[in-house]
Amino acid sequence: MSQVVAEFKQVDSWFFRESRPHGSVGANALNSVFPPPTRTLMGAIRSYIGYQYFAQYNEYNWDNLDNLPQLQAVIGHAERLGSVQPRGVFIKRISGKDTTYYLPAPSNICEKFEQDKNHYLAFKLTQKPYQTDIGHIHLATLPEKVEGLVDSRGFKPLENTWISTQCWQAILEGDISALAKNSHQICKLDDFINSEYRLGIELQTDFSKENVRSVKEGQLYQTTHLRLAPDVSVVMPMQYDADDLSQVGNEVLAKQATLRLGGEARMANVQFLTEQADYLPKAPKQFTQTQSNGKKRFMLYFISKLIMQNGWLPQGFTQNQAQNGFDGNINDIAMTIVSACMGKAYREGGWNQLEHKPRPIENYLPAGTALFIDVDESINDSEIIAKLHGKTYLDNAWGEGLMLVGKVIQN
Repeated sequence: MSQVVAEFKQVDSWFFRESRPHGSVGANALNSVFPPPTRTLMGAIRSYIGYQYFAQYNEYNWDNLDNLPQLQAVIGHAERLGSVQPRGVFIKRISGKDTTYYLPAPSNICEKFEQDKNHYLAFKLTQKPYQTDIGHIHLATLPEKVEGLVDSRGFKPLENTWISTQCWQAILEGDISALAKNSHQICKLDDFINSEYRLGIELQTDFSKENVRSVKEGQLYQTTHLRLAPDVSVVMPMQYDADDLSQVGNEVLAKQATLRLGGEARMANVQFLTEQADYLPKAPKQFTQTQSNGKKRFMLYFISKLIMQNGWLPQGFTQNQAQNGFDGNINDIAMTIVSACMGKAYREGGWNQLEHKPRPIENYLPAGTALFIDVDESINDSEIIAKLHGKTYLDNAWGEGLMLVGKVIQN
């Protein structure tokens, strides 16, 4: 598979509607989610490829898609993707000659500002399991004593935070001290975006009535648009089959384009970067730690959302009371989830353009979810890296559950 990075830059403000409906109780304005949902960005890319194809073969249009196997092989159809598949959505910032990629911060890292500087700690597991409402499991906790600080009270998880690839590399190596040295590369959303509040009017869209597209009396709504900082763009790495793409046109992903993107069809410039981009940190060569029970433990991070199954668990995992965890298999690696650190569930719906109706709202594990994993001692580190690091959960075509592996952090 070949790789390319789609970089989206703003022409106008953007709006990516949250899952909450208009007029919901206790709220006046609809917020915009950030980063843009993968489905929204892929919808724009797939439409762009389709229009490029129809420009070459003007005897065809979207009504002929069912009878165009070459085009379908590239962009897919309705809910099914073709060979062009995303691998996460991240942030890119250019400062002078320096280019920095930012990924969602892991949920096992906590921050506290004291003595005129930021301090960072990582959750660790309790020595013994506790009986909870989800079973007999080890809990994640902060150390009671911290060198250089009175105590660990006041530390909070990194929410709505993005950290650089360099900081992520230190986390995977288990070196949390590097975060304080590079705190300028740990950014909140406000460092990347500004909010703009807009007032809209609902239109009459029922074609069975008169005055179609006239204003509905009293139907006002408020939305929150996003404006990126001048040096910030959104990037979506993609993989594709070069042979399939050649049937549509080799230059399709080698051009710059202006697209309609998100709610209200706001404009965006997109360019396709073919050079190798180091947006993902590398896995440490040796990162597992042998436990007293003979198992090997490491951290597994999801840097893109993943659909929940059976409560909060990823698909295919079931509880194992004997092991005080949850057993399952990811990409042919048998493992046990000992404990987890995660933020609030991410909810996403969207719009079904083919059938002109909303898509069902589903719950996802949020990007940044951190899992404490145990595997059998017979599984070596290189095998884990080959099957998990930089790969998606069960080879998800939408890039959901993009994984990183690293050491358990010792504060």
